[in-house]
Amino acid sequence: MTTIHDLAWWYWFLTAGFLGAGLFGWQAGTFLAMLIAGLWGPLQWVHLMLFSGITARVLFGYCLLGRILSLASWNRWQPVSLSLVRRTFLSLQAAVPPCGEVFRRMSLERVQG
Repeated sequence: MTTIHDLAWWYWFLTAGFLGAGLFGWQAGTFLAMLIAGLWGPLQWVHLMLFSGITARVLFGYCLLGRILSLASWNRWQPVSLSLVRRTFLSLQAAVPPCGEVFRRMSLERVQG
């Protein structure tokens, strides 16, 4: 689990705070969280979804997006099964690569490949 001694944790913490403030009416919070696309009426649900994901990341170290991306075909070696999905979403944080690791791995593969 990421701790308060990690700079990335503080970035996530501030983003969650700004996004939460934006959801409660302070429009500048949404801009500071850099989520301008969600200001358009039909996409406002994105802010609530992101706020819940960021809050889970900050409080519990659980990164739903990282777990979802780990199931993508280019990030796994075994076929998708109910057992794999269950292990992916219900396993401890230590069993899943940290949030952002998938993106680093993808960029390295592009550079090397």
